[in-house]
Amino acid sequence: MADIQDLLARVESVGPLIRSEARAGELAGSVPAVVFDALRERGVLNLVGPSEYGGQNVGPLDAIRVLEAITYHDGSTGWAVMAGQMAGMVLPYVEVETGKILCADGIPLMAGGGAPSGTARRVDGGYVVTGRWSYASGIMHAKYAMAGVQLADESGEPMRDDAGKPELRMILTPVENVTFEGNWDVIGLRGTASIDYSITELFVPEGQVVDVYRGGPKVGGPTMGIAFSGWALLGHVQHALGTARRAIEELAAIGRAPNARRGRLADNTRFRHDYAIAEAKARSARAWILEVWGDIDQTVSTGQLWTTRQQTLAKASLIYSTDISIEIAQLAFTYGGGQTLRNGDAQRVFRDALAGGQHAWVSHDIYDDCARELIGDAEGSTWRREGLVP
Repeated sequence: MADIQDLLARVESVGPLIRSEARAGELAGSVPAVVFDALRERGVLNLVGPSEYGGQNVGPLDAIRVLEAITYHDGSTGWAVMAGQMAGMVLPYVEVETGKILCADGIPLMAGGGAPSGTARRVDGGYVVTGRWSYASGIMHAKYAMAGVQLADESGEPMRDDAGKPELRMILTPVENVTFEGNWDVIGLRGTASIDYSITELFVPEGQVVDVYRGGPKVGGPTMGIAFSGWALLGHVQHALGTARRAIEELAAIGRAPNARRGRLADNTRFRHDYAIAEAKARSARAWILEVWGDIDQTVSTGQLWTTRQQTLAKASLIYSTDISIEIAQLAFTYGGGQTLRNGDAQRVFRDALAGGQHAWVSHDIYDDCARELIGDAEGSTWRREGLVP
């Protein structure tokens, strides 16, 4: 397992490049290749990849810290790198022989949509896949596309398990086999290339149709304890923390900047009051995240799965920290006045924070189920995609 301080030092060595290319990434709608190449050279694109395939095999808490450090320099880069780490959460579920083939040249970047927005019809030797998926962050840099599907038999009839639930899988296919829709015109996280993509009547071999939902991992390290769904929570946590810290930095810079008409904001009592509260909120949100994920990390490091209570706290702390990141970014935008009205770092941080807050994983509706579990009204329930269920 890689040393966390070494990994953080590698990120910092490429930090100036990430910042200098952030504007270009927004204009292009995708993180510049030079940034991904630099991160690849420093070995931070395979954080949670299984060591059996050459991955870093880091635990959840260290993954958060490394991705947070990237996001601090640029939200789109951090988001796209997070999405590209999906290979580390999918590869453990493929058969080992298939995994060796897929990773013959090192762990590849994978990206795509996990929602079962397609159908995989059974044929001899595999499945024929058709569907359309949204928000494929980082897919422009990926070697393989992932796509959630519902299995169907030879006649096209949906397949169900013994409990009557749909048989869901994740398919893996080279990105050359998918059609990019190129529809990423958004307010924030513009450099993530979170485009829609589609697949039409594509044959996918049996070995590349993977059960990441109820199957068991064949290889992999501690991160397997949070299962595939846990990666989405982890990934959004790092965005909230990295964005909040960068927003604090931008707010401080705005405060220090000289202004001939009004003087420095840092000399204004109200600004200092608001800044102190923002700093306190950012630090308290991060402290809660580190407490929650530190506990999760201890559990999964022993080979156990995370508990329902740990999932509840992970979800609640994610929503809270996301709200804090938006609040601080908005404060910086407001205090910046005409300066942040123009395109620049502070405005980009504000837009990225807002965009991250639009994701379904940070909906305030989730708080209701969190409350039910925390007060003891959900005994025996478990977390699923649709929420807390009996």
